[in-house]
Amino acid sequence: PRVASPVVDHPGLPAAARGFVGELVALGLLSADDVPALVQKAGPRVNQLTTRERTADALVGLKFLTRYQATRALTGQGHGLVLGAYRVLDRLNSGSVGVVFRGEHPVLKRPVAIKVLAADETVRPELVERFTGDVRVLAGLNHPHVVSAFDAGVVPAAADRPALHYLVLELVPGGDLENYVCEHGSQPAARVAE
Repeated sequence: PRVASPVVDHPGLPAAARGFVGELVALGLLSADDVPALVQKAGPRVNQLTTRERTADALVGLKFLTRYQATRALTGQGHGLVLGAYRVLDRLNSGSVGVVFRGEHPVLKRPVAIKVLAADETVRPELVERFTGDVRVLAGLNHPHVVSAFDAGVVPAAADRPALHYLVLELVPGGDLENYVCEHGSQPAARVAE
């Protein structure tokens, strides 16, 4: 389902683009202040933004959205693209207790990893308790070899959308350890410690 959107009125923006940009503002992926910059960056091509899809493509090309955000917004899956003060940029991986996304704080421009557990009526309560316990344990740790926890919270359930428990973590580059071992084989002890 599409998000009820505020009126985004800009004289240079075609109607379809205004509607889609309004949805993005309602989701928190764009601010109303981004609209004049979008029109300016699009230049004369702004008149070609006659569909939601063309507008999404332009927003990706102009670096206002990622392809992941645009695809989710176009398909009505915007729930969870903004978690607290953080915007989800892309999906990184999934595990036994949730999905991990690449995210960013829009003001600080700090890249982060965001671990999310969607908790609907099918999720066992002990899984939510485990997630919450992991959050509390990680929050109490401060060590150079342990990722830092920056934030945590819950986006409440609404209509047909589950509650989203999230943990915002330091984004550590380098990929998946299991994939590294599969690709490079077992490693010397000094390398493993590193």
